[in-house]
Amino acid sequence: MSDDTAPATKADIGRVEHSMQKPEGRFQGLEEKFQRLDGTVQRLDITVQKLGSDVQRLDGTVQKLGSDVQRLDITMQKLGGDVQRIEKKFDGKFARLYETDDQILAILGNIDRRLTPKMEDHEKRIVHLEEAMA
Repeated sequence: MSDDTAPATKADIGRVEHSMQKPEGRFQGLEEKFQRLDGTVQRLDITVQKLGSDVQRLDGTVQKLGSDVQRLDITMQKLGGDVQRIEKKFDGKFARLYETDDQILAILGNIDRRLTPKMEDHEKRIVHLEEAMA
């Protein structure tokens, strides 16, 4: 009989079983690694989902901030218009005050010009009266 057709001995069967145990051990090790990888992938999936919801919340916050900024911009524009109107009013009022101030100064100047000669005349008379009384 040739070696191919010879019945297997216990030693042959033992060698075959032993040689099969090595790949089985390797397969078990690979299976454990795949299970760990699967757990890691699941944790990564959960993390990605959480990040997605965080990004959505941030997007909503950014949109709210954008609308707040737009409202503030509109308010600032309105305030700018109000400030310009107030400045115009004050400019007009100050111009009138300056005119009035100039008019008052002119009146006081006229009064001073009219009264100064009369006062000097009265002072001369008082001096003459004092000299006459002395």
